[in-house]
Amino acid sequence: MPKSYSNIETFDFESFEYENFNFGDYLRAVRQAKGISIRQLAKEVHKTPTYLSDIENGHNKPPEKELLEIIIKKLNLNDFPNVKTALFDLAAKGRNDIPADIKEHLLNNKLLFDLIRKMKACSNEDAVIMRVQKLLNEQEVI
Repeated sequence: MPKSYSNIETFDFESFEYENFNFGDYLRAVRQAKGISIRQLAKEVHKTPTYLSDIENGHNKPPEKELLEIIIKKLNLNDFPNVKTALFDLAAKGRNDIPADIKEHLLNNKLLFDLIRKMKACSNEDAVIMRVQKLLNEQEVI
């Protein structure tokens, strides 16, 4: 992955297959695209530049939900929901956890546990997931 991005408004994050990246590289790309130095972001989130650098370089785990939400806010990413989703997903992957933005909802909804277990038991799990996703997409249109 290239080390520098000039502008988030012109950089096509939609084309990123972020699943192939680690959290630190993606965070660095977003921060640089927003034109924010690591020192500036560190000051905004009340952490040291060394701490953020360690995260970006993979020497420290991705931040927990609370800090990640502050980072997202300070980077002004509310207009970029796919970037926010990528950050939550990559942070979870780096922590070997469930994405923090959905974890509480998942843990509080027994029906989701049942659904996941039933899909897991299907021999054609991917096809079932695609059908459920299609159904949900159709519901959004209504």
